Parts: sequence; C-alpha cells; structure tokens
Amino acid sequence: MPICNISKASGLFYRLLICLIVVLAINSTCLAAKNNPNSDNTILKPERQYLFEELFTDSTGITRKFYVLLTTQPEPKFRQTLIRYTYFFSLDSLNQNIEYTWEETLATESKKSYEIHPPRANENEIHQLLPFPEIRREKKINYRWKQILTAFEGWNIPKRTRIVSLYQIVGDTTIMFQGNNIECRKIMAFSESKLGNGHSVFLFNKDFGFVLIENEINGITTRLKLIEVR
Repeated sequence: MPICNISKASGLFYRLLICLIVVLAINSTCLAAKNNPNSDNTILKPERQYLFEELFTDSTGITRKFYVLLTTQPEPKFRQTLIRYTYFFSLDSLNQNIEYTWEETLATESKKSYEIHPPRANENEIHQLLPFPEIRREKKINYRWKQILTAFEGWNIPKRTRIVSLYQIVGDTTIMFQGNNIECRKIMAFSESKLGNGHSVFLFNKDFGFVLIENEINGITTRLKLIEVR
C-alpha cells in the first residue's frame, strides 16, 4: 500500500513538474515577444526591404532623382523597430551596391498605428520640418489627430524648434503597384513651425506600409514612391 501511494505521488509530482515547465516556457516566450517590438510586425519584418524612387525638387525648380532603400534591422532599439535607409544615385549603383550614404532611425508598427521616421540625410533634412508618415489603423475616414515634435541636439535645425502636425484620414484609393491594383488609405497632414509650414500626402497599404509620400515646404517638394519590395 505505501509503495502504491509513493508511486502515485511520484507520478503526480512529475505531471505537475511538466505543467510548470510548460507554463514557464509559454510565459518566457510571451515576455520575449512583449520586449521585442518586431515580434508581431507584418510589414516591417526583419531583413525585409522597401525600395523607393525619390524625386527632390528644390526652390529653383531643379529636380533630382535618386533611390532610397528601407531595410528593417533584426534587433530593435529603444523598444521600437530599427530601420536603415541606404541612398543610391541610380539603379545601376543599387545593383552594384554602391551607396553614397546611409542612416538609421526608428519606426513603430502595431495593430493601432503605423509610424516611420522619414529619411532625413542630405537633401532630406527638410523632412524634419514636415509631418512624419503615420496612420491610425483602426480609425475611420475623417478621423483627425495631432502630433508635436521638438527638435533636440543632433537635428540639423535649431534646438527646441517646435513642429506641430495635424493629420486627417481623407479616404480610400486604388493604385497600381508591381502590376497589381492595391487598396490604400489616404492621409493628408499639415505642419507648422517657425521655419515654415508644410503639407504632406501619404498613401498607406496594409501589406506594404507607405507606398507614396509627398511633401511640400518652402518651395521644396519631395516625392517617394515605392517601386519594389524585397
């Protein structure tokens, strides 16, 4: 009788131990996912690349074309997704991997919102005064929101410059991308600061993120169009 009880107790102990190990493993996985903002990304997946063609027109009307490659980095930073922008003068230089500069910045992707810091190297410094591309994914057409950014040390504009941006979801549209029609949500935004007032239009697709980013400020315009996803 005692032997039988010991055997039953031993079996119960091992079952409880296995359950405890499983629970700890699940909690550990959930904690790791919670601490890694990349874990639930569907657009900014690690190592995924988005190639943009950019047209930059200065205040004299001269337009230059170059290419910007957005790459999602595997490890997050400051609890946000880390992205890298690599600049190329042409598609030939891209194919030969001859870059002329690069920069790293941050993005946020969740079920509620999608936000990326725009490219801001060289000519794109002007984007610091414009609304950053973002969308409230669960909101309906005509929804509005406001964002306030304050320049800090390291920006190429005076420290503590305050940029106030107003956003509105204005509707849905369909565009052609890589031979297919894709549905996009259209966002219009306006920025205001002591250095100028800007206007932006963003087209967002649930699978590819921002497929078109158009900006205008102080007679300067930029247009980034997504042309390839890798």
